[in-house]
Amino acid sequence: MWRTTSLIAVLALGATGVACGGDGGGLPAQGRFCDLLVEAESSGAVDLSDEAAAGEALEVLADLRDAAPGSVADDLDVIIEGLEALTSGDLDRLADEDFIRDVEDASADLERYARDECGIDIGGDATDDTAATADTADTSAADDTGEPVPVDAAVPLAVTAQGVAFFPSYDEPQGTWAAVVTNPDDALVAEYVTVQATFRDAGGAVVGTDTGYLSEIGPGERRAVATDYADLPETAVTVEVVTSVDSYRTADAPGPGLSFGPSTVRRDDDGRLTILGEITNSTDTTIGGPTVTAVFRSPDGTVVGGTQGYPSFVPAQGSVGVELSTSLVLPVDTTVELFADWSSSGSGDDADATPVTVTDQGFSTSGDASSSSGTWGALVTNPNGDLTASYVQVIATFRDATGTVVGVESSSIGAIPAGGTGAFGSDYLYDLPPSASTMDVVAWTGSWNDAPVVGALTVSGVTVVPQDYGGVEVIGELTSTFAAAGDGVGVVAVFRDADGVLVGAGAGYVDIVPAGGSTGFSIISVFTYPGPVSAEVYPDPGNLLGG
Repeated sequence: MWRTTSLIAVLALGATGVACGGDGGGLPAQGRFCDLLVEAESSGAVDLSDEAAAGEALEVLADLRDAAPGSVADDLDVIIEGLEALTSGDLDRLADEDFIRDVEDASADLERYARDECGIDIGGDATDDTAATADTADTSAADDTGEPVPVDAAVPLAVTAQGVAFFPSYDEPQGTWAAVVTNPDDALVAEYVTVQATFRDAGGAVVGTDTGYLSEIGPGERRAVATDYADLPETAVTVEVVTSVDSYRTADAPGPGLSFGPSTVRRDDDGRLTILGEITNSTDTTIGGPTVTAVFRSPDGTVVGGTQGYPSFVPAQGSVGVELSTSLVLPVDTTVELFADWSSSGSGDDADATPVTVTDQGFSTSGDASSSSGTWGALVTNPNGDLTASYVQVIATFRDATGTVVGVESSSIGAIPAGGTGAFGSDYLYDLPPSASTMDVVAWTGSWNDAPVVGALTVSGVTVVPQDYGGVEVIGELTSTFAAAGDGVGVVAVFRDADGVLVGAGAGYVDIVPAGGSTGFSIISVFTYPGPVSAEVYPDPGNLLGG
């Protein structure tokens, strides 16, 4: 089986690309490329079930790239880069939201080309043990069994708002644009929407173009695309936006699965914005990797730009805080509207696994409204006796006494072995106000693996040393029983006060952990606690488990 969907499920923590029908246009069919694609599909050569198989997959993908036409070769370059990051355990790349979306888009493009030009469906089912099963999310009250519908049978999409403007960004003018797209069809879901913008100067001459993408728009729904970093000359004064839809499917009933509560806008000393709000998932499936778009409007309602962010997930029947920031300095009377975009099949929970559980959490703040800092920590346990939880993500939402979201933090680790506990957190919360009174932490596992874990990491000799400038240093010894050395192994220290209450955390890395040996580690936490603290240290074995 071809497993690009599994690759994206692992990379995007469940936000898988899916094959979809197209308009039959695009690149011409390439005989050799399609032949190789059919051969790979039938032979199961692209399989990420283990390290050796992933190595063979890279070779097959390289051969496909060499035979592929133009843009498809570019897509394969991106997919190869994603697989290399996955197999090498490159956590920095795997935590890069822009990189993840590039891989996700490239996979979807490849699957679409395979169906339209080669006549095969390489989407597959993510049923292997390296990825969560891709259960379809409810994007409406009852919309899981939609049937394909010809594009020309649908009511065309409508661009209901659009705009471009320039605002100061670090003392230089920076372009931003946004568009709101509505699906007026009361029965069909539009899938894989391309939003193309053309910018003109005062004389009507074209001075630039840009393109955005939407996964799907349900019946009667609105979605938005935006950027606060448009590569445009200041002569751009108008924008014209057109859309195209790759395919439609039927929907049993309208109604979005994601919605927003009230949002607030916070400005730093230089006037740059941070938008804080809450996003709620009304479906029974965790939605991984949605796009949140903030559209900026002037007092008269004119769209003047926007920005985007990418929460790692929104839990089933739950809520998380969402935080977007921009370097733009906008007028104080600018208003903000939030939109969410996600794919109904870009979600995943493994029905065979018991979800990981947040077993402890805590945070601390210091300072005042003009200058504050904070730290937070959480422990997450994998209750499964035979499954390793990989690419575990957590989102911490901070609220004040009125329940208003005042901060959002996220973190991830590579793996939590069966029956084990992993730690998350940070001491670099320089924008968490002292008004934060509660913290809610939710966790989600990107993939599950039932391969036996041969080896373990243990910690001993933990000592907390107060620093002269404030903060503490945690030192100790890390011992490995793995047969291979570990590079860049993460270690997280969670701190407890004299009453045993979790009050924060700090993180570090050990460059080299020798195979079957020991090495020292040091974790510096810059947060100054009001009293003495003890530390528990949790290593992340993700790199030693192949990611």
